[in-house]
Amino acid sequence: MNVGIFNRVNCKNRESDGMYSEWSSLPLEGGGTGVLGSVGGREVVLAVVKQLASHQPSPLTTDAEVEWVLEVLRFGLSLPLTEHEALRDCVYVCYAWLGALLPGSPPATHPPSPAVPPPIAADPHKYANKILNHLHNLFVPRPNESGNLMSKQAVLCHRVLRLARALAESGSLGAREWRSLLALLLAAASALLAPPAPLCADAEHLCDRVLCVLFEVWILACHRCFPSPVLWRTLREQCVRWRHRAPLTEQWARVSLCLTRRLLRHMYGPLFPAMPISEEDAQLVPADMSAEAVVQAWYRILHTIGNPVDLCRPHLISHTPEFLQYSMTSEDGREPSAAPCLSALAGIFHRAMLGLAAHVDAFLGTPRSSLIGLTSSRPSSVVPTTPPNSITSQVGETERLPLTPLRPSVNSILHLFGEWLFEAALVGTVPAQPQQRSESTPTPPPSDAALNMLSYQPGRAVALGALCRVLCSKQCREQVLAPYLARSYAALQRGLRDPATAAAVVLNAADIFRLDLDGVLVLVPDFINALDRILSDTEPKLECGTIDKRELRKAAISLLLSLVAFPYHYKGLPVPEFPGCNEYGGMTLGAYTRARLSLAVVAGVQAERSDALAVPLLAALYLCVRHAAPAPPPAPAPVSDASARSKPRSEGGSSSGPGSAEDDFADMRDLDPASPMFGSALVVRATYLVCHRLISSWKGELQVSLAALELLSGLAKLHSSQPEFMIEAVERKRAVRWICDYISVQCGRPPQAHSRDLHSCVVAAYACLASWLCPPLLADADCLAALLEVVELGLAGSKSQGKPGEPPKMKDEKELKPVSMRVRDAAESLLMLILDQAGTEGPGPWCRISERWLAEAGHGALRHFVADGHTLLSLLEEPLANSQEPQPTVVVIIRNGWGQYAWSMSCRGAPRCATRVSAACARPVPMSEPPPRPPPVCRALPAAPPCAVDSAFPSLDAVLRKLNDPEAPTLFKLLEQQATLEKKVRDSEDNVVPDEYVPPEPVTEFQTARLFLSHFGYLNIGDKKGGGRLVALEGGAGLSAALAKLDALGARAALTVHVFCARAGQRAAADIVANAAAVDLPPAYIAMLRGLGRPMRRSQGVGPRLQRPPVPADYDGREQVLYWSDSTDEIFFVVPSGHELTESEDQNDSLKSDVDGSCLSVKSGDKGSCWDVSSGGSGGGSGAASYERSVSECERPDRRAPLADKSRALSLELDKLTGSGRRNRDFTPKILIIWLEDFEDHLNLPIDDLLQYCETGQPWRRGEVHVLCAHAVRGGLVRVRAPPAAGVLADGALVAPRLLPDCLRRAARHLARRTRLHTDLYQPPHVRRRHMIQEIAQQFKKDLTEPQLLESLFRAP
Repeated sequence: MNVGIFNRVNCKNRESDGMYSEWSSLPLEGGGTGVLGSVGGREVVLAVVKQLASHQPSPLTTDAEVEWVLEVLRFGLSLPLTEHEALRDCVYVCYAWLGALLPGSPPATHPPSPAVPPPIAADPHKYANKILNHLHNLFVPRPNESGNLMSKQAVLCHRVLRLARALAESGSLGAREWRSLLALLLAAASALLAPPAPLCADAEHLCDRVLCVLFEVWILACHRCFPSPVLWRTLREQCVRWRHRAPLTEQWARVSLCLTRRLLRHMYGPLFPAMPISEEDAQLVPADMSAEAVVQAWYRILHTIGNPVDLCRPHLISHTPEFLQYSMTSEDGREPSAAPCLSALAGIFHRAMLGLAAHVDAFLGTPRSSLIGLTSSRPSSVVPTTPPNSITSQVGETERLPLTPLRPSVNSILHLFGEWLFEAALVGTVPAQPQQRSESTPTPPPSDAALNMLSYQPGRAVALGALCRVLCSKQCREQVLAPYLARSYAALQRGLRDPATAAAVVLNAADIFRLDLDGVLVLVPDFINALDRILSDTEPKLECGTIDKRELRKAAISLLLSLVAFPYHYKGLPVPEFPGCNEYGGMTLGAYTRARLSLAVVAGVQAERSDALAVPLLAALYLCVRHAAPAPPPAPAPVSDASARSKPRSEGGSSSGPGSAEDDFADMRDLDPASPMFGSALVVRATYLVCHRLISSWKGELQVSLAALELLSGLAKLHSSQPEFMIEAVERKRAVRWICDYISVQCGRPPQAHSRDLHSCVVAAYACLASWLCPPLLADADCLAALLEVVELGLAGSKSQGKPGEPPKMKDEKELKPVSMRVRDAAESLLMLILDQAGTEGPGPWCRISERWLAEAGHGALRHFVADGHTLLSLLEEPLANSQEPQPTVVVIIRNGWGQYAWSMSCRGAPRCATRVSAACARPVPMSEPPPRPPPVCRALPAAPPCAVDSAFPSLDAVLRKLNDPEAPTLFKLLEQQATLEKKVRDSEDNVVPDEYVPPEPVTEFQTARLFLSHFGYLNIGDKKGGGRLVALEGGAGLSAALAKLDALGARAALTVHVFCARAGQRAAADIVANAAAVDLPPAYIAMLRGLGRPMRRSQGVGPRLQRPPVPADYDGREQVLYWSDSTDEIFFVVPSGHELTESEDQNDSLKSDVDGSCLSVKSGDKGSCWDVSSGGSGGGSGAASYERSVSECERPDRRAPLADKSRALSLELDKLTGSGRRNRDFTPKILIIWLEDFEDHLNLPIDDLLQYCETGQPWRRGEVHVLCAHAVRGGLVRVRAPPAAGVLADGALVAPRLLPDCLRRAARHLARRTRLHTDLYQPPHVRRRHMIQEIAQQFKKDLTEPQLLESLFRAP
């Protein structure tokens, strides 16, 4: 028999015999029986050992006597278990004599330890080697013994193992003693572990204990007396023979992981994340063990079991002398590879892969759990009940920690573990890639070719997961070797196509498309297939095993977010395939992914039951729809395909039951991807699906409701403004009705269900409706009625139109009980937007006419009134531009909560089309003479007969005489004179012909303010109900300053966003801010800035423009900013340049309040630079725009220009402007957009230092600082890092550059809205303006009575 094949090591071929090729292994023959074994010395042993085991003084005084007794002990340790007492006494004697090597007195035992002979006490090292060699016999299995006797043998073996551990820890051992001790443990382990026969419970426990002590003592030997290559080779050969025993894999993983923990500390320092281990395992590696010893021991022990993948090859595991002997002695003569113990190889392989994966996680700095919580006294499995990639093995549901930047490169990790991982990842696949074998390695028998490999799939899944984690640890500027990528892609492709391992790949490869891996697009089709099987139903159609299904869906959604941009970005790229494959027949990647991803994300939203996972799914749906927008149909046509719509919903109410979901939205796969109207159909389906789930499933969850409403706000723009989406108006109407129904359902819930979160959802729904407003929608009477109904519901708490059949309630019959003040304010805002846009082509512009402008034009003073407590009227009674034809003209500047407006009204005597002459208007001439009318015939009425009423009222004469008034004659005289005059007038009129009536000349002096106020019902004399509607204000400098403050307070929610660019490796705030002045910034960053908004330039005090290339620092707020606005929000994008620190003042740590100039909009004739994006920007309007700062001189007069010299401000001055006290003391979020050249730098951004450059004068809190990071990957897409509450922009999404500005704006708006919803003290802009108008009325009110007020209108102001 060729014995060489049984002593092989972990080698690749015969010429290179591993790292110990030049050394031979140590023979482990055991202690033997000596001379007594030949002649039969049982009686001698019984007689001698019994006396030696007593506690009497030892009779041995010479070396010869001791040597003779050692031979007796040698034979005694080999006695059968039936001689248990003699065997026990031999162990006691050896234990006591070896105790001489321990420092101090040996520990007290019961019974007392035998006495130590003087020769051994004098020189214990002389006899230690022999005693250790003789102890080999104790561990030799005794066949055909009872279980009770085997238990007694195990107790004795445990005693010897405790002695070995004590000698290694504190004994004074030399090189020979260390060699003998290690040889003893190797021989003991070999005797127990090498045979394939099954073991009893005590023997199994003893195997665990022997291995545990072996590795612990081996580590101590590496520290104190490093083992020789002979011992290392012996350990490796023996471990290869023991691989069919599960304890070997467990102890190997335990010890190697402890060494790995210490190795990483030596290599990367204390900042590298430490692996969590138990306190006892932490003591396994001595604290003072040198780094060189740790490295050598770690690498050698890591390779002691050879290739772990051999565990899935029974024909290799069973090719040992022990298996051959077992096969030859078995009655059935079975093959060695068919031994019963080999049925556990699948579980052992799984444990080995878990240990290997734990090594990988340790090097990545992401230890998933304490995989080595073992003790030396009670060894346990190296693996927990759940694998490390399961969420249940972590603490709660915490977010995944980021990878440490100190981690080694992908190539380094694959150099160490790549060969094992690649081979394990392909286990059971066809064609297989077995390891290279030497000529002496046996060929697997034919029966193994058909071996069922399903039991090995859990271990393969663990290897695939570890391989995915290694690939996903790639850093930004790191290059992975092409052979490693090719082997990884081959393994992942086969893993994705296997239902048993696809879940592990998806779970651990969530970032694989975000890392600029060369050739990774070849995996896109297989990943999409796996995502479809995971997301299309509530339960994944894959074998998950112990993988947490929620974490699996979370990883699938993360992958989906990284793929949604592929249909647009790679629309013309052929589907990449492996060499020799032709599965997709020339199909483009854009066409393939557009269809599959759209269906997957729609099906995922429909099937998702977790509210937390629905939020990123909604973000994926929005990005999928937006990226589908660039594919307009070749021939525009109405959407008539049945697949593009669902059944019309009843207009009477919402269909919130489960039946409607089955009827309208159940089958999302009826969308035809080949249809030219696929984009339009996808928008409609997404709208229907989100609206339905919003009412039926999500109405009780705040976060998912806000995300759904934000998604609907984004879809509204596609419904109304995208020409490529040929969507009928009825679709928009139906969506608006869904949202109105949602508001009605939420407001109609019982009182106990009302909460702050519910009201926040309603407020967000009103804001969503505001985004859907457009002229075609408001032109529809039914839709307008539905909008006004929900507005009424928000304002009054109920609708006038009740349930069908109920009579409507009039407004004066209803009691105003709004759901909450926040809901009422949101309804008011929506009402004003409706009134502002109904009947027009869009919201009207903000008027720029102010008192300052009129004063500069030479006009006189204005009259100021506050009407109804919330409207401020400024009246000018001079004509503006009709001096040649003076008319009664009044200019009215109206300020209310919704803005500032100006009207010019005149009272004319003739239409404007009449001839303008100085003479009076001629009398109109009839076109034709009317026919003469016959004179009317009046018949005299008959005289009335006298009645009692005639005498009821006495005559004046009778009354005066009765009263005897002395003035009565005078009164009678006046009456006679008046009668005479009236008679004379009547006589003269009968003889005079009347002349033509001519109108009087137009007057030039009049009180037009009185006419205006009278016409609008503010001057109803004697009307107590309306008498107090008008309050006159006292003019002057104080009122002018107050009006300037009011004008500075815009009617839209304003937000300031600061934009930075961080170069690779920059960690200082000053360096990041200094990049704004550089001219060599990334082009993608410049393109992002151009898309964020249009430039606004100061119109005063700038001076000549510098002759230099434009840089982002131009938008630092001193000369320009980037501005964007819509009907409800406005955003100012500022690129700090460093001047902020020179102008900053003392700030409070808890509440930082400063006043920053706001942006003013005035027309400018200057042409913009190449940074001017107003022609195609999203800010709305045409032509160049400019801005200037405005702030009250009472705030910071030494730093800013007076407000009286500025135009209307667009942004909000939240602090100290309104003067409303604490109720306006809300906190605005700080939002930073940071462009990263190296994505890894997001872990080290100096946010606190950057905030010093972001002061805007508004109070803020550190907890409300949000950072949006963007990084351009090499493929052309942009990777985004966003906080969880960023709305439609989910963390980790890959976005097309053209959509990045819009997504960043939406994310910033959503973050700001979330902050406002969570702030109890927040008040909308229109409420603040209303409060400020009321404060102006109280401060500058004239105390006038009604007559005095009317009299003042006749005097000049």
